[in-house]
Amino acid sequence: MPFGLTNAPAVFRHMMNDLFREYLDHFVVIYFDDILGFLSNLEEHTLHVCLVLHKLR
Repeated sequence: MPFGLTNAPAVFRHMMNDLFREYLDHFVVIYFDDILGFLSNLEEHTLHVCLVLHKLR
């Protein structure tokens, strides 16, 4: 995010929360300017990464 924008982190987090609403607290957490994923095993991780990248595209 460019410097000098008012409330840029809050706007980004709100936008990401709206985008990932169906995945939040299941396997995705939005923290400041990061998208964090957590997993149980490698197969689930691969699926979750694909879902997140598809959503971002």
